[in-house]
Amino acid sequence: PVTSACNLNCPVCYTINKNHKPYFAGKQEFQSVLDGIRAVDRDMQIVNFTGGEPLMHPDFCGLVEMCRKEGVHRITISTNGLKFLEDAELLPRLTELNARIVLSFNSFKSEPYIITSGQDLLEKKLRILELLGKYKPVTSLLTVVAGGVNDGEIGDIVRHVLKSDFIVS
Repeated sequence: PVTSACNLNCPVCYTINKNHKPYFAGKQEFQSVLDGIRAVDRDMQIVNFTGGEPLMHPDFCGLVEMCRKEGVHRITISTNGLKFLEDAELLPRLTELNARIVLSFNSFKSEPYIITSGQDLLEKKLRILELLGKYKPVTSLLTVVAGGVNDGEIGDIVRHVLKSDFIVS
């Protein structure tokens, strides 16, 4: 991960030290990671940014630009997407850099977010989907499915994926 910081405090999260003295990878450290990837994968097929919340990194777009300069073929970002609501230039810039978005999206209802994320994120998640639809980066939805919480919504989420031209999975 490029950071352990997160703008949520989800009860289901496994990340350690996310909101107390969070870790942020420096550019030199990240370059060492890219060099290490190049040593074992000369074609640099994929880099997946995770966290914490990778978009919390203070120079996240700079890290993505480093990947592009190194010739990484596919850049994915596993994100809760909330930073897209705070920074109007972030999603257009990442789309321009041809980054793929893996958005955590658990429900079309409020209660599952309260259980999985500790707060009602439904309206924010729907606004994030609208932004993704506007800029159309290649997107995947990542759903935490919990029995009795949102397992009945899998079909609704799949139908949404199938009707959205920018969501590939």
